[in-house]
Amino acid sequence: MSLLARFIAANQRLCKATENHLPQVFKRHIQTLYKYQVAALLNRRPGQVVLDIGGGKECPFLPYTNAPRTHLIIALDISEEELRHNRGLDHKVVADAAARGLPFRDGLVDLVVSRPQRRSGDTCRHILMGGTGSVGLGHPARRAAGRSSG
Repeated sequence: MSLLARFIAANQRLCKATENHLPQVFKRHIQTLYKYQVAALLNRRPGQVVLDIGGGKECPFLPYTNAPRTHLIIALDISEEELRHNRGLDHKVVADAAARGLPFRDGLVDLVVSRPQRRSGDTCRHILMGGTGSVGLGHPARRAAGRSSG
């Protein structure tokens, strides 16, 4: 066994031993938390307009949403090729979320969601005026819109 292989094996054992001592809350995958949190927000009220920033290949929260077809979910991604892979949605927009001048009216969107932290607070505030809020990885709802969670 090479030195590198022994090092990797030792690192894996140490990581597993450390993980065994962590509280359960630290063992949940952040992507899992994200999809359940977004689904819970959508399940509160039908008919929401949702902007999924970076929604290229998929919207992982759709299987956990009670009635996904009652919402208008728009996937926004900088890559048209990525959006073509997202077969779960009919509404897709090719745009850079970090750029000024997104193709949406102020106040159009109820909820902005994003797995990666690519969205800017200014973008969310601009299109959320009067909307529900935004969700990103590990961030409580409504933070980008300047509202308290709850």
